[in-house]
Amino acid sequence: MVVCSSCAELLYPPGAKFCAWCGTAAPQWAGSLAEDREALRALREVDAAIDEVLENSQVNLKVAIDHDFIDQSNDWAGIATLVVPPAHVVRGATISGHWCDQGSGNQKGRVRLVLLRDGALVADAAVPGLAPHGRESFSVVLEGDVMLAGDVVAAQIIVGGGGGHALKLKGVKLVLDATPTEALAKSGYVEADGRVTQLSLYECESLAALPPAICGLLALTTLKLEKCSGLRALPDAISELSALAELCLSECESLVALPDAIGELGALKSLDLSFCRSLEALPDAISGLGALTTLNLYQCEKLVALPDAIGELGALTELKLDECTKITALPETIGGLKALKMLDMTDCSRLTSLPAAIGELGALTKLDLTGCSSLAALPAAIGELGALTDLNVSGCTSLVALPDAIGELGALTELYLNGCTSLSFPPLRMHEDVAMVKRCLASVGPIVDGALALEDAGADEREFFFADVLKHPAYADRLGARVRKDPAFADLTNDKGQRVVELACFECRAQMQKALFLLRRYAVDKTPPLHFSATAAVLGATDHDKSDVKPRRALKAMRRVDQVLAELEGRAGLDRRFVVAVVAVHVSATVSAVDHDEVAAAAGKLDGVVVERAEGLGEDLAGLLAAREQQNDASAGRFMGYDYLLVMELAEESLSKKIIHGGVCGVDLVEIRKIAREMAEALDHLHLKGRIHADLKPLNVVRVGTTWQLVDLDVSCAIGDPFGTKKPSLGYCPPEMAQTILDAMDASDRLDTALLSAYTADKAYDLWSLGVVLFHLATGTPLWKTDKNDDTSPKGLRKLVKRCFDLDRKLAVAAPRPTDDFDGDLQMLAFDLIRKLLTPEPDERLKAFKGATPMRGVLQHGFFSNERGAAGRGDAGRDDEVMKVFAEVRASQAQILRSVNAVRDLGEEHRDELRATGKSLRKAIFEASEVKTPTAFVVLKEKLPPLEEDEQLRVKVKEDGEVVAGGALPDEVNHRVKQAKAWLKFCSECVEGVAECSPKAIAGAAKGAPECVEDLKKAAGDLLVGEEMWFYLIDELTGEPVRSAGGVYPIRITEPSELVGKLLPVMQVGLHAATLVNGVSGVVRLFGYPFPSVPEKLREGAERSVEVLKQESSVEKFGAIQEHVETQDEQATSVRGASLRELEKFLAKEDPRGTYAGLQKVGDDSDGTAVWTTLTDPEEVQEALKTRIASRRAERRFQEAASLGMLQAKFAAKLRDAVQAMRAEDGV
Repeated sequence: MVVCSSCAELLYPPGAKFCAWCGTAAPQWAGSLAEDREALRALREVDAAIDEVLENSQVNLKVAIDHDFIDQSNDWAGIATLVVPPAHVVRGATISGHWCDQGSGNQKGRVRLVLLRDGALVADAAVPGLAPHGRESFSVVLEGDVMLAGDVVAAQIIVGGGGGHALKLKGVKLVLDATPTEALAKSGYVEADGRVTQLSLYECESLAALPPAICGLLALTTLKLEKCSGLRALPDAISELSALAELCLSECESLVALPDAIGELGALKSLDLSFCRSLEALPDAISGLGALTTLNLYQCEKLVALPDAIGELGALTELKLDECTKITALPETIGGLKALKMLDMTDCSRLTSLPAAIGELGALTKLDLTGCSSLAALPAAIGELGALTDLNVSGCTSLVALPDAIGELGALTELYLNGCTSLSFPPLRMHEDVAMVKRCLASVGPIVDGALALEDAGADEREFFFADVLKHPAYADRLGARVRKDPAFADLTNDKGQRVVELACFECRAQMQKALFLLRRYAVDKTPPLHFSATAAVLGATDHDKSDVKPRRALKAMRRVDQVLAELEGRAGLDRRFVVAVVAVHVSATVSAVDHDEVAAAAGKLDGVVVERAEGLGEDLAGLLAAREQQNDASAGRFMGYDYLLVMELAEESLSKKIIHGGVCGVDLVEIRKIAREMAEALDHLHLKGRIHADLKPLNVVRVGTTWQLVDLDVSCAIGDPFGTKKPSLGYCPPEMAQTILDAMDASDRLDTALLSAYTADKAYDLWSLGVVLFHLATGTPLWKTDKNDDTSPKGLRKLVKRCFDLDRKLAVAAPRPTDDFDGDLQMLAFDLIRKLLTPEPDERLKAFKGATPMRGVLQHGFFSNERGAAGRGDAGRDDEVMKVFAEVRASQAQILRSVNAVRDLGEEHRDELRATGKSLRKAIFEASEVKTPTAFVVLKEKLPPLEEDEQLRVKVKEDGEVVAGGALPDEVNHRVKQAKAWLKFCSECVEGVAECSPKAIAGAAKGAPECVEDLKKAAGDLLVGEEMWFYLIDELTGEPVRSAGGVYPIRITEPSELVGKLLPVMQVGLHAATLVNGVSGVVRLFGYPFPSVPEKLREGAERSVEVLKQESSVEKFGAIQEHVETQDEQATSVRGASLRELEKFLAKEDPRGTYAGLQKVGDDSDGTAVWTTLTDPEEVQEALKTRIASRRAERRFQEAASLGMLQAKFAAKLRDAVQAMRAEDGV
């Protein structure tokens, strides 16, 4: 049936070109009845099989009409018409009826019957004449051409016989011999307009090819070719069947392929290819079937795969692939079937997996995977099938586990798990309970991912997690990720106290353990970093990259790409025997592509080094460093920004550790010689490759196996090139570099590293650094005082530049006592080498070593020679004169050493005595007063300005007192220095008992005796004049007065002479401590002097007072000892104890809340005392304590050394003369 595309009314008559109702043109494909007839006739003629089907399916069917006709004329014609009914073929007609002649004519009446089709004669016949007044019946069969459905058949009756006849016809019937065509009848029906819309060629087994003539049936909507087992192909002309909505090729077992023309059937809604057992593939052109809703491929046994074009069938709602036994997978494009509601893959026995794109089938309600025996797993994306109500995996014998995403299928009501013999997750006990399966599986993701706390899960869910989830290897990676995010998760326990990590299967347990590794590879040691500075941090780790070998590694985290490049480029071409090798490089994913490529290019020059990008590297390193430094805030700036990680071989120990804990410094010169030789050999190798190390120090020399090697080449640069931009370790740089560094500093000693390029890299640099390290090794004492970054202060650099150090004196003071002649000889040679290495002028330093390279000259020095190393053990081949020189040197050395040791022993006895006295003194003080307050303070005549003003002064004025702007030092600064010097002078006079400052007067003032207070006031002069003074507490670690922004400090004193007199003994202790730390500078800082050092012109008159107060005995002379020393009264109280109690009362009155301006008490492990400081950072506190201890120790050693000056000078001269004599004899 053809309908109008505009008003949907039937187009009539058939073949009409325009609609009679609205005038719209008929569809181009509509064709006509004539074309349908021609197509069917062509089918019969071109293929005997089709003709046979049509012939053998005829049946009798009669359609009759009644018509009465009476006419008395002599010449008359009557017409009766009807239309051949649908699904019929007409081969003839029968006209029957009754007639009589009521006329008076003498001739017989006659009747002629004519059969017409569409107005054209088909057949005719005459009825035998009828006598006048006769009555007869007639039945005439007319046969002619075949008439098809829709043909208009007409019967014409012509009566006559001459005048006088009156014929009457009654009950005339036209009966068409219309037989239904079986092929058409089985298709259902043909529309009322007679067009052929359905055609079924059932069981045409001999039909090998469908003739193109069929494409003439332009109104065809249904074409069924069922069981046409011989059919091998469809014609390309099938594309002309534009109205075709249903194509059934079921059981066409010889059909191998479909033509590409199939894609032009835009109206096709159903395609049935079931049992097409030879069909191997579907054409990509299938994508053109935009209206297709049903595709049946049941038992297409040779079909290997679906084309990617299947995803373009947007209207498809049903896809049957059951028993397609060669299909192993579905294409990813399957996700394009947005309208698909049913997917049947029953008994697809070779199907091994489903694509993740299956989760995109949002309309899918039924998924049948029954009997897919090779299917091992379902994708997690299945959880996205929100409309799925029916899932059948029965008989999936290879299926081991269901994904936890099944729990997300909220619409799922039917889940069939029968016959899943391998399915253990969920366990068999749950297979019949769909609700429990969904509930337990739904809990897995939130628990593993951390959205649901395990303790908050239900009982069934907890049991399922501990008993089943942890035993399932598929969760290994996710569990690892959870533990990486929350390490405590691995230690959660079940009701029996069993831990998560203990109950997990091997794979899950391994991943959870590996999750704690950096980059899932490096098990970082839980000890503090081997090194941690502003530019780099080094951590020890074990490499778990390979299961069989787990080597130890050093992980060097770095911030700057230029330093990374220096490390890598500095190693190019170097032998691994001398420099610790880089084995891998990891770069954060946030690093720019340009920087990454530069690092990769530099690493490519090293053997086997691969650069890998790592997500979250910076954050992971920050967390590790914070944890190892016992800090909670991993986002702190000191931990962030490490975007590069160099992986190197981990050494057994560093030279720094060897120096501290190895017990070789100054003791085992043979071991020291081995270390020094290997350092020199490594540096020589580096020099031969055209580079200097430029940062040689104990921390950058490590032992790998039995060999000492170099590390940290991030400062290394090419010989003759400008120095890089990374600051070297200032404690190991030569004078020439020290000058460059000072030139690169501003007035506030801030370093502009870009200006370091003013220095040109030279081998002399490494010579000096080697000398500094060797000095430490040979003497056990560092050459310079350095901080934790191996830097010395700008003041130290200035001394180095000005050559303000006596190397011979330092060697003599620090020289350990040789145990025998052999050690004595080695020590002599070592000291000679040190002197040459530490020659201040770089050119002279280089000239001191003759050889192919300067470092080769170092290696040829007698210290490294086996012959020289045997000095003192006797050598028959040695010249007698040389032996005589050595004997004289030994004798002189022995005499000097005996004197040195005697004086040293005496100094040690005095030190021990003073130390014991100090301990007794501290005990007496605390036992007498039990003071719990700060004790370091100063009393000033004027209130200090805010800290901000002093900071501005620091920026304005250089350390040496030279004014950058604004003229001379401000009067206020000069005043503070004068006040400090006045207190120094007064306290030193009190120590010496000058004038009224006798111990008796001081003791009396401390106890409040008026006459003693008056005496003390006279002695103090201007210091205690006035109506008010200001009391400042001192930070004992920074040495500065504490100026709080608010609160009670500083405290205003309205009767200074009386109170200060009572507190004076305690105040003197603070001054004594300050002199031990920084001399004059230390004291003036107590009084608010804002600069780290005091200009020479301002020091005048203060040195002697400082030297007096430095003496430990000054404490005793000032009254710290108990009065029973003078009175022999053991019950008398300590003068300082009384003074401390007065201080405590004073602070309790003025500061009842005990704020102490923010000072807090910390312990000094060196002497057991408590110190008060505003510092809160543990590192800063420890560093300040170390500085305090080191300063006191250095002062004691300096005082001892001063008494030995002459002996040491003589000893050094003898050593120098002996070595020169030996070298002269050897011709070196």
